[in-house]
Amino acid sequence: MLTLKQVGKTFEREQKTFAALTDVSLNIEAGEIYGIIGYSGAGKSTLIRLLNGLEKPTTGDVLVEGQSIVGLSEQAMRPIRQKIGMIFQHFNLLWSKTVLENIMLPLKLAGVPKAERQIKARALLKIVELTHLEAVYPSELSGGQKQRVAIARALISDPKILLCDEATSALDPKTTNSILTLLAKINREMGITIVLVTHEMDAVRRICQRIAVMENGRLIEEGTVHEIFEKPQMAATKAFVAESLVVSPSETAASIDQLLERVPNGTIVQLRFNEEQSSQPVIGRLMRQYPAVEISVISGSLQQTINGALGYLYIQIQANPSDLKAVLAELAQQTIEVEVVRHG
Repeated sequence: MLTLKQVGKTFEREQKTFAALTDVSLNIEAGEIYGIIGYSGAGKSTLIRLLNGLEKPTTGDVLVEGQSIVGLSEQAMRPIRQKIGMIFQHFNLLWSKTVLENIMLPLKLAGVPKAERQIKARALLKIVELTHLEAVYPSELSGGQKQRVAIARALISDPKILLCDEATSALDPKTTNSILTLLAKINREMGITIVLVTHEMDAVRRICQRIAVMENGRLIEEGTVHEIFEKPQMAATKAFVAESLVVSPSETAASIDQLLERVPNGTIVQLRFNEEQSSQPVIGRLMRQYPAVEISVISGSLQQTINGALGYLYIQIQANPSDLKAVLAELAQQTIEVEVVRHG
């Protein structure tokens, strides 16, 4: 559906060459929700502009449904861009137009008769659950309602692909969740491929099937949501995963420090596990098997992804060296991953 082949993009700034993207290759399949995540300056915005042809790569190739769009004229790009809808962080609505008029605008510019575009716009208003607001202006809407209007406008040209550039970054957590739920519904019921570009790991965790992690213009890690959350490989990916924990890394670190002050001879261990493993009485079984071992729970969380839940648990183990080795070996068999975080 969307393919980048060894793409590089450079810009000239103050007579110096700046590399925004370097050797980026990825393939987004038809019908999936694909997340591209990275901190500010990682190259996400440049990448999304390459996907819709607003930027041309300096090197490499960009393909939409198997067709290269590099070197195409503006006229040749028009039918391709009709397949691609865009939604943005700041909605980009026209304040002088009503909700219905904003949604109809792409069809108006395409010369579609008014009666036809009204029918289509009202059908989309039903999908985004704003039927009662068709006559109001953007200034009267909440942030979430504005984004729903923007989504409806992006869908009115029947795109096969929806590019979301930081679409939830300006929204509060509750509204973000409602927009992500709407995007998942659109993907599921309309079969539209969605590319979610964001710096929020929680957003990609909730609805994406696969994730690409970017840093300094390079794609540093790619995989399914479970692969990325279960076993992140790169430092930036680990930082994103840690930030998405219900209990923050700083709170966990503080709890570990306080516990080691009281019990300085313990070993701090992080466990990762999936939904099925979360129901197993692993710790209780170990404490019965090794009566001399003491295990204390520090913090943990269970988070939902599109493919099921993933959990994290920090524990402290007090044991002699041989028992500690045996307990860690048992845990490694019972959980996805065991990592010794700190020795007391």
